Amino acid sequence: PLPPGTKNASGVTFLNTTLQSPCLQEPAVADPCSAENMALIKGMVYRLDGRLKQNGHDVEGLIQLMRSYVVLGQRDRAAAAGQSARAALGNDTDGLRRLGAGAKELGVDLP
Repeated sequence: PLPPGTKNASGVTFLNTTLQSPCLQEPAVADPCSAENMALIKGMVYRLDGRLKQNGHDVEGLIQLMRSYVVLGQRDRAAAAGQSARAALGNDTDGLRRLGAGAKELGVDLP
């Protein structure tokens, strides 16, 4: 894994090297994964998804969306977001390359 804030060979910046939600781990003191908190987190992810549907050329945002779904344990949604992103990027070879590298780093298959 890359240290937070570094760029991989494709120029994708990784802010978080852990790809497991704290909700899937044992809680320490408070429960950050209460139903209320999970609803807020999912709401933020769904808003990001909506924003990216309007601007499908934000490669960093598209990778962040895939990462968010992976962290939430929704790999199927991560893959679907990646496939939609590829379609939105069209012939943007640099964007497609960066998206593919980000998906690979996250372990998301984009057939």
